[in-house]
Amino acid sequence: MAVPRRTHQTESRTYGRRNSSDQITDDANDLTSAAKKDFDIYHDDMLQEGYTEEQIEATYKEICAKNRELGY
Repeated sequence: MAVPRRTHQTESRTYGRRNSSDQITDDANDLTSAAKKDFDIYHDDMLQEGYTEEQIEATYKEICAKNRELGY
């Protein structure tokens, strides 16, 4: 699943100057929470792009599983 450029630029919590050192640290310490925050923000845009609820949820679960596999 790829987030469209315009969505990333306008909606991302971390794009450009919207990131902060505190947010970077928080996200690095809890990648699952960071992924959830991102998926919550992108959810409606991804539906508009044609992804289904099932695809969105499956992708989120894959990311969480990969993070666990890597020890995060």
